[in-house]
Order: sequence, then structure tokens, then C-alpha cells
Amino acid sequence: MNKKESDSSVSHDELVRELDLFFGEQSLRDLWVTAPLPILQGKCPSDLMKSRTGRARVMMMLQEMRFGETA
Repeated sequence: MNKKESDSSVSHDELVRELDLFFGEQSLRDLWVTAPLPILQGKCPSDLMKSRTGRARVMMMLQEMRFGETA
């Protein structure tokens, strides 16, 4: 995702669809979005998904995982 794409508004529903595509199962998605992550300073992705900026960050993380940029 480039800078322009990460700055664009990502709806909650759109992000959930992308997460479902990535994880394949709702249970795996739910486990990941409710887990505190070190890269988020101990916050859960679900905490960030409440704001436009946070959703863009989660979408960026998803793209990084998808393309192997995050271990």
C-alpha cells in the first residue's frame, strides 16, 4: 500500500472483508484483532479499528503481512 492509499478512508466493513480474505476464517481474524501486539505498543488491532487513522494503520499492517514485510 502506498502513502496515498494508506491515507485514504477505509471503512470498518471494508477492513473486516480484507481481514477475512487474509485469515480465511472469522475465528482466526477475531483472535488476531483482539490480541495485544508489540508492534502496536501492546494495543489490539481492534482498538485501532475505531478510527479512520487506526483503520488505515491496520490495513497497512495487513498489506505488510500479506507481502512478507512483517515477521
